[in-house]
Amino acid sequence: VNAIGNTGNSHGAGNLILRGPLLNFPYSDGSGQFLIDSQLSDFKLNYYPKWPIADHMFGHFVFAGSAMKANVINAHILNMPIQNIQANIPD
Repeated sequence: VNAIGNTGNSHGAGNLILRGPLLNFPYSDGSGQFLIDSQLSDFKLNYYPKWPIADHMFGHFVFAGSAMKANVINAHILNMPIQNIQANIPD
């Protein structure tokens, strides 16, 4: 993930766990734990440089190790509204 940022009116709530030697991050070897579990409102995601930015995102996002799960209530991609999207990027 290149960037998760706010769009000016953003807010969120969640938990972060970062436990283990930073040299082993994101702990695919089991030597630690990395977890972000959050509700985000009005955020943007620039996942990959050549992909379009998703902005005005509202939903639940979990980053665990090198995996990501997202349940997006609504967002915009290329100024087009999208709703009820689930995304899963496994380890």
